[in-house]
Amino acid sequence: MAADLFTIEAWMRRGLERFVILFFMELSARKVEIAGIASSPSGLWMNQVGRNFTDAVDGLLNGKRYLIHDRDPLFTAEFLSLLAEAGVASVKLPPRSPNLNANAERFVRTIKESCLERMSLLGESAVRKTTPEFMAHYHSEHNH
Repeated sequence: MAADLFTIEAWMRRGLERFVILFFMELSARKVEIAGIASSPSGLWMNQVGRNFTDAVDGLLNGKRYLIHDRDPLFTAEFLSLLAEAGVASVKLPPRSPNLNANAERFVRTIKESCLERMSLLGESAVRKTTPEFMAHYHSEHNH
């Protein structure tokens, strides 16, 4: 598995606001799951995402051995501890090495160039609606 974050801007009443989108990618199938969208991501937000995705019953990371990720400060010690408790080893990439997480980087480029950068997103609801709609399209294209 790989994890990464990217940002996208949406027009809000007070002007442009940046949203952070966290996703996980199952590398063998290139299946992507949006883990969360936040305008003010924090360690608490990441911990909740970590709890959801390491859930013993239906967590996406259930049974996975490794999670490749960059050195973004949002991958907090608490988040990495949740992974370890679930038996998922953190594989932290060296600084400035996006080529080592090339599939995740390619996905970010695809979602931005094919969808998010082509639209004027008006409000948080547009970000939350557009992203899963693109994901349905992305997975239907990659399953053929």
